Amino acid sequence: LAIDGGLVARGARIDFINHNAPTGTPVTVATCTGFLSGTFTLGRPGTVLIDNVSNPPAVKVTLQPVRTLTWTGSANSNWDIFSTTNWTNGASASNFGQGDTVNLGNAAGTAPLVIKGAVRPAAIAVDNTNTITLQGTAADDIAGSVVVTKAGTGKLIVGLDTSLNANQTTPTVIPSTVTVNAGELQIGNGGTTGSLGLASVTNNALLSFNFSGEKTFPNPINGTAGSIVKSGTGNVSLTGAVAYTGTTTINSGRLTFRTPAFPGTGAITNNGELEIVNNSGAIQNIDPIISGSGKLLKSGGNEVWLRGANTFTGDVEIVQGPANSLNITHAQGLGTTAGKTIVRGFNGTGGQFVNIRALTAGGTTIAEPFELIADAFGRAGLRHEGGTQTLTLTGPITVASTGLSSVQIWNSSAGSTLNIQGDISGSLNGANLFVRGSTGPINITGSVNISDQGDFFVTDDARVTLGAAGKTYQGFRTNIAFGQLRTVLSNMLPATQPVLMVQNTTSPAKWIMGDGVTPISQTISGLSSSAIATNSGIVGSATTESTLTVNQDSNTDFNLPLGGSGTNENKLALVKSGKGRLTLGAVNTLTGSTTVSGGTLLVNANTLASSAIVQPGATLGGIGRVRDFNATGNASATANISPGNNGIGTFSTSPGNAVFGPYSAYNWQLQDWTGTNDRVAAPSSAVNITATAANPVTIRISQIGTVANFTESNRTFIIASGGFGIQNFAADKFVIDKSGFTAGTGTWAVRQDGSTIVLDYTAGSGAGSYATWAVAKGIPGEPADGDFDKDGLLNLLEYGLGLDPKVANGAPGTLAAGSISFTKGTEAVANGDVTYRIDTSPTLGAAPSPWTPVTPTVNNATTISYTLPTGQPKVFTRLVVTKNP
Repeated sequence: LAIDGGLVARGARIDFINHNAPTGTPVTVATCTGFLSGTFTLGRPGTVLIDNVSNPPAVKVTLQPVRTLTWTGSANSNWDIFSTTNWTNGASASNFGQGDTVNLGNAAGTAPLVIKGAVRPAAIAVDNTNTITLQGTAADDIAGSVVVTKAGTGKLIVGLDTSLNANQTTPTVIPSTVTVNAGELQIGNGGTTGSLGLASVTNNALLSFNFSGEKTFPNPINGTAGSIVKSGTGNVSLTGAVAYTGTTTINSGRLTFRTPAFPGTGAITNNGELEIVNNSGAIQNIDPIISGSGKLLKSGGNEVWLRGANTFTGDVEIVQGPANSLNITHAQGLGTTAGKTIVRGFNGTGGQFVNIRALTAGGTTIAEPFELIADAFGRAGLRHEGGTQTLTLTGPITVASTGLSSVQIWNSSAGSTLNIQGDISGSLNGANLFVRGSTGPINITGSVNISDQGDFFVTDDARVTLGAAGKTYQGFRTNIAFGQLRTVLSNMLPATQPVLMVQNTTSPAKWIMGDGVTPISQTISGLSSSAIATNSGIVGSATTESTLTVNQDSNTDFNLPLGGSGTNENKLALVKSGKGRLTLGAVNTLTGSTTVSGGTLLVNANTLASSAIVQPGATLGGIGRVRDFNATGNASATANISPGNNGIGTFSTSPGNAVFGPYSAYNWQLQDWTGTNDRVAAPSSAVNITATAANPVTIRISQIGTVANFTESNRTFIIASGGFGIQNFAADKFVIDKSGFTAGTGTWAVRQDGSTIVLDYTAGSGAGSYATWAVAKGIPGEPADGDFDKDGLLNLLEYGLGLDPKVANGAPGTLAAGSISFTKGTEAVANGDVTYRIDTSPTLGAAPSPWTPVTPTVNNATTISYTLPTGQPKVFTRLVVTKNP
């Protein structure tokens, strides 16, 4: 220590951190440039010299050799520095000096040793058969470089926090070491204090911890056959390089091994909580047998493998890790079924999985209950990676998820089989239960009951078979995305939930109905898919048809095939019910019937092997083709045929007939007066009218938009055609409902023309008017003196000039060479329901010169114009269009 100025000492104590300071030779420990005065004390045997003669003045210490002392406790229980004579040097009573080597025998166990201040022994040797306790306050310490050795069958308890040195090279410090050769070294005494500083520990006997709170130990721990015991309710975290060969016992509380700390290679008895935190960047293997009633926790960013035949009865909980967080390579790796395995996937921590790897050749059954819990964007899952083995899970699987998280069940090896016989239940809150695979079978014969809406998601080439007698399946939507689902019994999917199918070019989406022997029926509340693809779709599997009922109130598109190329895959029938619309966009090969009992079914591609039945209140249409159809309604509701895909189109049958039965209806639309129109075509069969005059076919005529190119003129439209003609036609079997056609005022009639059925339109005679123009222009009911587009031109004026009433128009008419001219609207002229007039006034109609009609220069069917007189200072003109009485 160098002081610029004087130095006054008032009994300050001088200690040496290193015990290898030289003895018998003065050592300068301080200098100053001024006067040096006062006194110092010394923490170890020796003398202090105040030397004002030297230049500069200096404090010089001469140390005596350190001593070996043995505790007697003859005065009290205090271990202090150069104060109390609780020690003997073998010849006489002595007090302790820093750097002394001390021996603690049974005499030290009569009462707790109370450390006073920061003592710095060179070594502590403990050889006892009883219990010795070291304690102190926060101001007390065992510090510096200390060699601690524990021998004897007794126990040493370190109940205070110490600051023993670690191995240090800059500056050079002799490291502290703790060696347990016999007996027990206990850190903590049931409270919150107790530590070994940063000393390295060699445990060849028993090292124990006893705390009521959180405590972290960074000490390296090694040894031969040494064991570790944890007691107390607190959590002890070992974070140093811990590796030992003895046993591990947890009596209570939690013992955490945080890499590079690892449990020993001996047996583990866990009656509290054992946590493994692996952040090493490598796999950590746990080979010892784990017994006891406690919980096992896995966290950290790297994998942990359980490889022993464990017998513990507590839970397993996975709270952090990669896709294979906890790996099980033994059938008993998760302990007994008295406990459960909990996988928690938290937001931002990636996916947490328990991964059951290849176990034994053939098959393995595990009855462990599982809980898969995911939060926010987290993932929690159970994965089988079995090579060619079969894994059967018989315990219950509970799922819970929130937000955009997911729980997952995964069979990741193409050659392995995963059987799930336990029931799956829980709450997904609208999230996903992914059943994933790599073409290896996943057989789910337990119930699947979700208490709220979520997706049962078959994906990643999974081959899932679902269903067993006596089981229930409810609460989830079914999403088949790049995978295959087989349902083996009727209504194994919830009848009140929809099915969505998604595929790509390499991973089809397929739903197989039935077990290959017995046909089934299934009702769902909706059906939709992504784009058209091959090797995908919904197929049957038995020798007779399975029936799919789509009872939906919404409008969806399904663009995958119904039926397939495999054996009996076309053995499928479809029923469309509910008030919604289902649009089929793929080529379908199902051979069962297609029944439309509610809402609308649009068939937009060939469905050549299926006969369609349209029931009362339902509609069949589209731009595709069915084998044949029969539409039969009743007195309360018609059975409807509606060609077109929400527009104009042709709906066909082949090779069977198009049958319009009693109380059927043909919804026929017009969009362009001179273009194509709706049609029913039976090119290789006939159109058969089995309706009667008493229960006829209703032709409902409607228009799309304003009917482009419409003129009030006679026109004939082909609405149906048959390659083998029209059967049983009679005009009185039809009634025409033209309420949906407002473009014209003419009349409609139906007749047969050879192999076609036609509609004849007879134009109305002078019946056109402003009102029909307003309807055709899309402003029905707007008054003539209104201004729909707010452009300053009245609706009647825009009618008279042939302007669009829904688009703002500029000033009409032209002025050239003193003549103002207006072009008349052709429809208004044809209807003859308006009169055109030109007025003039020099004062815009104000007194004394009101607007006065003039004789137009030209006033014919196309134009009205007026040439302004010359010689007047100014004149205003206006066009007036008025409705005829």
